[in-house]
Amino acid sequence: MKTFRGITHIDLVKKHAEALALDGTIVGMAIEREVGGKDFVDEDGFDYYLNNATVECKSTSMPMNPNDPSGSFVLRINCNPKSKKGKFQFIHIVDALNDREFMIPQKAYWDYVGDAKEFHWSASYNETDNVKTENTKWLLNYPHETVDINTSR
Repeated sequence: MKTFRGITHIDLVKKHAEALALDGTIVGMAIEREVGGKDFVDEDGFDYYLNNATVECKSTSMPMNPNDPSGSFVLRINCNPKSKKGKFQFIHIVDALNDREFMIPQKAYWDYVGDAKEFHWSASYNETDNVKTENTKWLLNYPHETVDINTSR
């Protein structure tokens, strides 16, 4: 077991778990592993297999503008660089703030996001605001539980 200053890495993470849970990158890495389960691989271009399909996972757990006096909160994910194009069949977007998930076929994803560096949508799904309405409406077309992923590797 690896150690740092005589503390195992596992104990070190446990000791700082509360602070680490506030770090979006750490939370995102944990979410990728959780949704990928036993099929998590973190390969070049995708994170896990689901029914033999390659899936890239992106997650968000904190709004971009939590101090906005208007109460409009926006969620975002980084759009994968074009170098990932063709390497995954689906992108799994996890909204860990609202416990919602979306599964989008690669072609639909790239057709919609194009060359954007980030994809933004309403954290309230436009229930309490009118921000990013087109993106929000588009995303809502792809709830995870309704997507048929019966493709082969």
